[in-house]
Amino acid sequence: MTGTVQRGAIVAAVAALMVIPTSWVEHGPSLCLIRAIFHTCPFCGTVRALSHFFHGEFAEAVRWNINVVLTGPLLAALAAKALLRWLPLVRDLRRRPLHTIPRHRPQQHLNG
Repeated sequence: MTGTVQRGAIVAAVAALMVIPTSWVEHGPSLCLIRAIFHTCPFCGTVRALSHFFHGEFAEAVRWNINVVLTGPLLAALAAKALLRWLPLVRDLRRRPLHTIPRHRPQQHLNG
């Protein structure tokens, strides 16, 4: 994946965890393949923990998975870094007149 796609995926994941209610995440089925095969997984509960973390419910987040102590702040920092890298681009687009912004033009096909 390119850097822009990775940054977009991180920001989208954090935004989803902030917007989706924790009750939806908490009561959903487990999709963990490691747990399905080995009946235990050190990462199980991470998505639920991150959901609680990004809703400010830190005690509940730690209850789901202690790894959230590291993964939560790390994911938040990566999302903040991605947003800060996009900020100059957004400012630049706001300053440019509309007619100078490049637009996608469909390719013309020649028949015959």
